[in-house]
Amino acid sequence: DIATPHIAGYSADGKWAATRMSLENVNEFFHCGISPIQLSALPTPPDPEINLMDVPVEERLAVAVRRTYDPAKETQQLKAAPERFYYFRSHYPLRREYAAYEVVNV
Repeated sequence: DIATPHIAGYSADGKWAATRMSLENVNEFFHCGISPIQLSALPTPPDPEINLMDVPVEERLAVAVRRTYDPAKETQQLKAAPERFYYFRSHYPLRREYAAYEVVNV
């Protein structure tokens, strides 16, 4: 079983997209005339390349997904201290979404 304080839309990519949408709507509503809305690009995640060369075919999807996010650590922490759920949730690390990574040697 997996237990996680995961927050939907909490990734760096989700926050970036929400910020852009908010700015576009404020710009449109108040007729600011800013076109196009420009935001800085998100930084590349550390170690963005997921190399599956030596990974057996049947394990590749799981390995690639776990390189971007592995819920096992969260599960262990939450199961060890379920009363700290709100602490874990309020101190949730900012992650990047799958599209920020490049999978090679598939």
